[in-house]
Amino acid sequence: MNADQTDRCIARLIAPATSTKVPVLTDANLSPPAVIGVLARAWLHNPLPARQITVHHLANVTILANGLLFDAEGALFPENADEYSDDDIAHGHESAAQTAEVPILQRTCIMCKSFGPDRELAWLLEMLPAAWLARRGLPDGAPDFSDAVFILDDATEPLRQRMIDGLQLLGPPAPVATFIPPMAMRVAELVVVRGLAAPCSLGVQALLDITAEIPVGPPQLLFFSRTDAGTCRMRDSEDGDAVADAAGFTVIHPQRRNFREMVALCKGALGIVGIAGPDIAFALFARPRTPIFVLAPASGTDTVLWALAQMRQQPYSEIRCAQHEDQPELAPAARDLIMEAGALDVLLRRVFDATIR
Repeated sequence: MNADQTDRCIARLIAPATSTKVPVLTDANLSPPAVIGVLARAWLHNPLPARQITVHHLANVTILANGLLFDAEGALFPENADEYSDDDIAHGHESAAQTAEVPILQRTCIMCKSFGPDRELAWLLEMLPAAWLARRGLPDGAPDFSDAVFILDDATEPLRQRMIDGLQLLGPPAPVATFIPPMAMRVAELVVVRGLAAPCSLGVQALLDITAEIPVGPPQLLFFSRTDAGTCRMRDSEDGDAVADAAGFTVIHPQRRNFREMVALCKGALGIVGIAGPDIAFALFARPRTPIFVLAPASGTDTVLWALAQMRQQPYSEIRCAQHEDQPELAPAARDLIMEAGALDVLLRRVFDATIR
């Protein structure tokens, strides 16, 4: 970007550090030592460091299908260059040079479009907080973007409706959004928020602010089912749902719930149990001290759910689960979990006794 472009950082905010606790870990022997080593390095990192969040207001921007941003002279926006390989950037320069004839959208736009594989989690933890920051969280004296257009992923249901539901909570005025498939486009002005790619305290606070008006749901124990999910579910998921119901839990099928319902249910939860995945990230809306129990794949190294629980001061336990070996087409962490009905029943009744009695 030229000198004028690089100087258009309109806000620098600090997400405070977060104190952490090592989770209560069950059946760690099911995970390979290398996996436990990766997890331990994250879990022992106390505190999670403070982080800078920046907001940029750029003019005449080309957005490539892979997320690279270029100005009118073909210069790369440097703030997102570190996410791409040298080959990606070289191809990006070639592609940007070919977009001169692409019509330009003569509006101010807010970038809320993710480019990674896990769009559900990216929307909740990164894009929606970015929308809040650009619309309601900028310091005094910053430009007013209340009439800007939100650029969103062209997602399928139920994610598409969740995006709409989340943005509506930012009004009034009512947000205007456009769903863009993977394609190159040009915009007259673009607002870009950087620094929210991993969970941080500022992003969590933004989500709590966005959802403050949603009422608290009934007090109950929640079991997050992945019966409707295509990967990383219990092989006998419907049997697991029946066990949870018999143990006194309200079984939640997130794919059948809208955004407001998910937030309200978690706000009222007395405790939450579920398989690791994007849906159980809604547990961040539960109150502090609400216990969170995650059934995690033995090969998984993701610590996002743990980090969110630390930011909300929620006791966090992780039960490592063996996985089926007959799904070679899937990445190891996406394969179905093995947990016998009896073992699940013991876990759930222990949670029930510790929480209710």
